[in-house]
Amino acid sequence: MPSAPVLARPVLAVLLLLLAPMASADDDRYENPTLQFALTKPSTWHFMSAQENRKNLERVQFGSDAFKQQVVEQSAAPLVVITRYPEPHPGLNASLKVSVKPFGALPTREPLPLLSMILPVMQQQLDSVEIVQPPAETTVAGLPAAHVVLHYTLATTDGDAFATASELWLVPNGDFFYMIGAGYAQGDADTRAEIAKVVEELTIARPASP
Repeated sequence: MPSAPVLARPVLAVLLLLLAPMASADDDRYENPTLQFALTKPSTWHFMSAQENRKNLERVQFGSDAFKQQVVEQSAAPLVVITRYPEPHPGLNASLKVSVKPFGALPTREPLPLLSMILPVMQQQLDSVEIVQPPAETTVAGLPAAHVVLHYTLATTDGDAFATASELWLVPNGDFFYMIGAGYAQGDADTRAEIAKVVEELTIARPASP
């Protein structure tokens, strides 16, 4: 089994993806020419800034204060975050967030084993976690990936609690991997369909052949 330090950064990155909604744009499309990555959001959704992302994280309650401090301190801006409503929003704001992480010292580059390594720590730090769809192989933008669906209770420092559904995709790409996380209210089939369409239409360049 890998040691805790090896897993720490990927686990934090996953929680940052799942828990809260960086890039701003004048239209509905985000593009990163360096990575050859592109995302098109629904016309009624919004891009979220890095500052708004950090403020949202500060309101979330975790399993421990020390873990929360690590999450907030390491909340580097992801590639892009989209939300259903502009922030600040008083209720649960559906979101989708994309980040890129290096494999570094991780013991595997296979998406399904990597996701299975991360899940136990997530279960420790989130409240009332239920695995609705277990980790499974899939494809994103034609690339091998892994996907999981969770239900949990999102508690905030304001005393609110929301029955939340979250989905996570891990997509290896050369020496790094994409982490795509979505969160929305449990039972919200319309929002889930909108998120699925965004993920289905993602553009991700294939890694260069060795």
